[in-house]
Amino acid sequence: MKSAYGQFTLYGVRRSFFTKWFAAVDDRGPGADRALILDARVFRSLNALGWTSRGAAGVSHWPTRYAAYLSAMHGWARELGVTAEWLEWLLFDVNGRVHGDAP
Repeated sequence: MKSAYGQFTLYGVRRSFFTKWFAAVDDRGPGADRALILDARVFRSLNALGWTSRGAAGVSHWPTRYAAYLSAMHGWARELGVTAEWLEWLLFDVNGRVHGDAP
């Protein structure tokens, strides 16, 4: 997925959209660490929890940061006994309000 992220270029299409596209077309079967959406709402929740893609990846290179995000999400999902897609949806729904903040 890191390679696909690095090679994706379409003027005007940014991370939020093309990671949705990656997630929709990822045809790896069950059990594979599939692509996930990384949009502003998910990022906001992760950052509110103290996690940053730059810190996790150790570099500012966005394809490497996306790979770190996927690795973290799939790892956390396995630890929690949920799917990474469900965890992604939860972070999207929370939208950065991780400490009981009102909407």
